[in-house]
Amino acid sequence: MITFNEASAEAVFTTLAKAWRKQQWIFKKESLPQNYAEPPKEDRAHANFLFFLALLQRGPAVSESATVWAKALFKSHPEMFDPDSISKLTLLELDGIFRGALASLQEKGEEKGTIEYRWDDFLLSWLTNASQLVKYWKSDAREIFKGVKDFEEAYKRINPNLKRNEAAIRGMRRKIVSLLFIWLQDRNLIPQAPSPIPLDFHALRILWACDIVVFNGYERLLEAGERERLKNLEGLPTVRVSEKMTDEIALWSQPFIQKIGARANELNPALWILSRTLCKLLPENRSKGVKGREGTIELKGFSPKKNPCAACPIHKHCKWAVPNGPHSRFGYLVRRPRTLHPQPALPGTEGY
Repeated sequence: MITFNEASAEAVFTTLAKAWRKQQWIFKKESLPQNYAEPPKEDRAHANFLFFLALLQRGPAVSESATVWAKALFKSHPEMFDPDSISKLTLLELDGIFRGALASLQEKGEEKGTIEYRWDDFLLSWLTNASQLVKYWKSDAREIFKGVKDFEEAYKRINPNLKRNEAAIRGMRRKIVSLLFIWLQDRNLIPQAPSPIPLDFHALRILWACDIVVFNGYERLLEAGERERLKNLEGLPTVRVSEKMTDEIALWSQPFIQKIGARANELNPALWILSRTLCKLLPENRSKGVKGREGTIELKGFSPKKNPCAACPIHKHCKWAVPNGPHSRFGYLVRRPRTLHPQPALPGTEGY
């Protein structure tokens, strides 16, 4: 069973929500990948563009890469974000159009990461969900959320595992649907309503690093076996995260953040940017070049004076380093004690 340190959660969440509202320092809306592309001006088309963009946020996809690809696709084939147009195509036709957009990015050297993860399933999801929007949701993604009091009510409408129904959306679990819910609210395309935190690696990293989430019986000591990339992490606390576990955390987060006066569309971008900008710079968050339990740093050029944690608004609540590599490659969350550096905050970050 997962438990939660709500005192730590309140301290971290209120600090990050305050920082995001100020739109200062690294917390800028324009830094978010979903804002890289210029969406359609008409509201229904805008909502459908975000619906299909959310479909790309799956598996090991790099958010920036997905958005750059979507931007290229929209420029060459804007009809690929229109459910009525998509639903008239075959999978073969869709494959040709999508690969053309991908090839144009590769030729220009603009592709970062890949969107080709489980490509055939991705194509089927795009085509099937376009048809579902046409058949059951008036060709308008906003209809999924029309009149709901909170995220869970909307999620039950389209998740066949919660409520068997013909109007279900293929391949959109709680993380992706909650992202779409937040994006639509941010663009004033649907009314504001309570939502959970979308639980990607970056949110999980900070929740575990700050001991907000306690995995109890799920936690084990890592056994690397023959996996060379995990040798330096042998014996560290690890958790293999499942959808059941992320659902449990998400279901806790919605009423809790509502109770403390924060919102998911403040916390989601703040957690994502903080992890992607600062946490990744911490040498202990690299799975190579760092010894196991002792936390001995063996990376050239590292100096306490360059410690990214000195600039972090929640560093006093953070006890652990959680590297990305084990999760992205093997599905493990792994953590080691974070080396504390008591420098003063960097200019511009005081007061958070």
